[in-house]
Amino acid sequence: LLLPLLSFSLAGYIRYDLPFFAASKDYIGLLLLTTICWALLSRQYGLTTPVNLFAAGGKSRRIASACGATFLVTFVGASFYRNAQFSRSFLLLSCVVLFFLTFTSQILFRVILESLRRRGKYCIRMLIIGADDFALEMANRLMHGQLTPCQVAAYIALPNQQISVNDLPVYTFADVPRIAAENGIDEAVLAIPYARFGEI
Repeated sequence: LLLPLLSFSLAGYIRYDLPFFAASKDYIGLLLLTTICWALLSRQYGLTTPVNLFAAGGKSRRIASACGATFLVTFVGASFYRNAQFSRSFLLLSCVVLFFLTFTSQILFRVILESLRRRGKYCIRMLIIGADDFALEMANRLMHGQLTPCQVAAYIALPNQQISVNDLPVYTFADVPRIAAENGIDEAVLAIPYARFGEI
């Protein structure tokens, strides 16, 4: 919710070389309208959802759509606001600044979460059922296309399965109760070919 205030402030210094509210007190009312619209539309376009933060693509489009819709409403509101005169270049500049602030803040937030994930904090710890090449490929897909921060805790090898894992612990099905109790597993992921489902 602070992003519209920051965008107005930066745009004011760029456009007027002074705080935006010094140009006209009416800008405060316009900021309030923009903030309300942004709060609603950023939620509508999924900018406040952690799942979308880690989505593989489409973030720039969602941010651009939310910014565009917000300032479309702001432009319309400015046209009917107490017959006050607002600088169109200021409003356009505010929209551009809001886009870059939102984009930057999402990158920073993702970097912070990724750093915490690498240290094993605030992430989903997964137990991968399977330990062959197929399981490794599935684990890599989950890690690189993750929707939420996650970390592979261990693998479970099927009977007579060729083990391809060499950097994490590999257990058998008999070890599952102990692993779940000692390692704080949040999710179990089946990473085995369909033909071997009957072995579980």
